[in-house]
This record gives sequence, C-alpha cells and structure tokens, in this order.
Amino acid sequence: MSFFDEVLRNMETANSVFDDAFDGRLGSKVEYTLPNYPPYEVKKSKDGTLKAKFALAGFKKEDLEISFEENAIVLKTVDGFKKEENEDETYISHQKIRIEPFKTKLYVPESKYNFGEVKASTANGTLLIEIPPKEKREYKPVSIE
Repeated sequence: MSFFDEVLRNMETANSVFDDAFDGRLGSKVEYTLPNYPPYEVKKSKDGTLKAKFALAGFKKEDLEISFEENAIVLKTVDGFKKEENEDETYISHQKIRIEPFKTKLYVPESKYNFGEVKASTANGTLLIEIPPKEKREYKPVSIE
C-alpha cells in the first residue's frame, strides 16, 4: 500500500466517524474531497472566455460529470465510479497517477459568465471546459427633460 493510499484510507475512516457522529444533526452528510485534486489551471482568453484545463490521465469521458450549482461549475466522477483493476499486475512499485473518485467546484460568477453555452472536450489526458462571458450591455446616459 502506497503512502497516499494509506493517507486516503485514514481520511476516509476519520470522515466516516465524523459523519456518523454528526449525521442527522447537520441535515446531511458532509462531503470531502482531496485538496488540489485533480490538478487544474484556469486562464482567461482575450475575448473573456474562461478556460479550465484539468489533468485527468486514466479517466474516460464516461467517468466524468459536469453540473452547475449557484455560481459554480462542478466536475466529479459519476456515481459508482470504480478504478479499473488489472488482474495481471499484482504489485505497483511506483504510483504517481491517481485515479480516484473526486468532486471539485470551480467558482464562476453566473452574473458574468454564460452557463448555457459551456463547452467541454477531452484530449491527451486532459479535460478542457470553456465558459464564455455574458454579452456586455451598453448603458446610455439618460437625459433629463
């Protein structure tokens, strides 16, 4: 078992104990995710489009789900996601690629960006989400008569 697998297992145990203690008192279970996973970068193009690129080596597009919440775009693995097991490989000497269930939120103000025109594509182990800006309104001064 790698160091990260052991840390993740310990976090899951602690989360389970916490959830059991507070389940019902807070209304619903608290959701936990690993910080900074998956790695991503966000850039803004000259036309104002936000481009979020996520490093997702080992994931297929069928494994991922993009949804919306108030002022946020949510990227997560589909419910029931499981890492494919290769029965021929019994020992991993080094594991630097994480293929684990996750949920991450990208906070984007709905007042400035058009959630109805979001595009997503995959290539070379990355997922690119493009969020165009809303059209700017031109306000004219009001003349007083």
